[in-house]
Amino acid sequence: MKYSNQAWSQLKNITYDEFIAALLDDGFVPGLFKGARREYLHPVRGRIVIHYHKGKTIGRNTLKDLLRDAGWSEDDMRRIRLIS
Repeated sequence: MKYSNQAWSQLKNITYDEFIAALLDDGFVPGLFKGARREYLHPVRGRIVIHYHKGKTIGRNTLKDLLRDAGWSEDDMRRIRLIS
């Protein structure tokens, strides 16, 4: 999915904690946790697995993959206040 430059400029410094908070706001619920591997489940969107790193910023390619797995459009990200 393509995102605008404005969206990317707001997302480029997002941390794992902020991303997980957005998942929870969108209705994902925690699944299995094993070490750094965290699974979140959504009744419609399915499953997303995150390799959690406390306080770290998510890299661009990893962020692209996570956004694709979450199935979020820019409108979805605005709704859950991930971007403005």
